[in-house]
Amino acid sequence: MKRVVALVVSLMAAGAQAASPSSGGEAEGARLFKARCEKCHLARPPGGDDLLSLEEVEGPDLSFAGSRLRPEWVESWLTAPARIRPAGWLPYRYVVPTEAGDRVDVARLPAHPPLSPEEARKASAYLATLKREPNPHPLVEPNPSIRAQVHFSKLLPCGGCHQAAPGQGGMSGPELHTSGARLDAEWMGAFLSEPGYWQQGLMPRTDARADQLAAIVQFLLRPREEAATPARATVEVLPLVAIAPVPKPKGRAEHLYRLLCSQCHGVLGNGRGINARSLFVAPRNHRSSQEMSGLTRDSVITAIRSGGSAVGKSTLMPPWGSVLGRADIELLAEHVLTLSGESASPGDRRP
Repeated sequence: MKRVVALVVSLMAAGAQAASPSSGGEAEGARLFKARCEKCHLARPPGGDDLLSLEEVEGPDLSFAGSRLRPEWVESWLTAPARIRPAGWLPYRYVVPTEAGDRVDVARLPAHPPLSPEEARKASAYLATLKREPNPHPLVEPNPSIRAQVHFSKLLPCGGCHQAAPGQGGMSGPELHTSGARLDAEWMGAFLSEPGYWQQGLMPRTDARADQLAAIVQFLLRPREEAATPARATVEVLPLVAIAPVPKPKGRAEHLYRLLCSQCHGVLGNGRGINARSLFVAPRNHRSSQEMSGLTRDSVITAIRSGGSAVGKSTLMPPWGSVLGRADIELLAEHVLTLSGESASPGDRRP
């Protein structure tokens, strides 16, 4: 059998869409979106190329919602919103550093307002028009010998940020245990191949092979009982006592660290971020001289650009080279090397 086939065909049985919701209402939905949704969401791609512009918005980009989301799911979800992102949009906003590590302050997580059934129908009809042509990407059959769950949780960075089952996995990204009901199969394959084509910043491109990505898509689209209902993301509710105030960023490097690194390495840089408990390899404590003493400036740059495996460390450390340019990677590396309280020379940066 030929290896190169249409991914959407090979996955259709697992991810077939249900009948589309009531047609019509796009114009009314556009007006509703402008009045009720634009405060938090964009219906157009964000302007500019600066990653930090993400901090200026209050919710995810919906400019390609029609390519990504199943309209019938959108219509149902809008009438009874349930949290998709366990730690909210830009999790650092809601994190408290505690003795037990970083925790999400559930009381601070904003709730999505519900719409009436008629409003939801109109909004869904409008969002379904917001489409983008898929990026060119390899289309292959999922390899049945690939253990997709193992790849998702241990061999690739996916499980560090996302949950493929309730309460199992990271908290900083959208949960994926209801992705079969929520997400379009063709879009998933295209997105995993080149996340940067679709959105700015938060999802890096991995070095996974096309057949590995196809297997992961099939794994996420598999029928599950809970997929028929809206997501109920798992967030632990505990009294939170901060061990220290979270420092406000003073420059670009601190903003980048907070946006990208703190989810695993902690808002204090102590290796105890909200995702740390789900990782089978503990994130490095950037404030520890002992843990940082063996690192050079070049090795930190390589790890940031190409991921942990590039320096003989955990594959759960994602490669940020598809997200950050060279100048930002070097700037971030300099910042990481100062967190332990020591500095280093430009040629051989050792804390």
